[in-house]
Amino acid sequence: WYYTNIEQKGYSSYIEDTIWCNDRSIYQLGGWNPNGGSTRSNLYFGREARANSPSLSCPREIDRFTVNDSNGNGDLDYPVGLITADEIAFAGGRGDKRNETYYLNNGGIWWTGTPGYFEYTARMIGNHVASFMYHATVTDDLAVRPAISLKNNVVVASGDGSVDNPYIILTD
Repeated sequence: WYYTNIEQKGYSSYIEDTIWCNDRSIYQLGGWNPNGGSTRSNLYFGREARANSPSLSCPREIDRFTVNDSNGNGDLDYPVGLITADEIAFAGGRGDKRNETYYLNNGGIWWTGTPGYFEYTARMIGNHVASFMYHATVTDDLAVRPAISLKNNVVVASGDGSVDNPYIILTD
């Protein structure tokens, strides 16, 4: 989709190769460790430590997904990613209560790029239709909302980013 609708139409010069963070740092090992131990306790990833204090930093270079390896890991083919649970929190989404008025709420259930914890199965953080973040099992059927970052000199002429009223950028 990116190649056909952005790159081939000459719009890629307006897109920033931003860092898409997939913070897999460990917050709490529980019983998990490389030398054995019990898997009866949950393994928690970094976001769990920041649940009430979101951050825009990505602590590990290996988790900084980019196209170019000069500002991240260079593992992406295109500069597209999923927003993080921290970014949702900054936008007004919450994990502890509903907020139906924040601008990312579209009434759908969708994935973030943020791992939550590993119990008997892996759990990623998703955005629920009821307008709060929650831990979804990776086998759950959730939508994805790919995101791109516009370069800082791009001017948005109109639109609100919705399907019915997409952003229109000045290309002169």
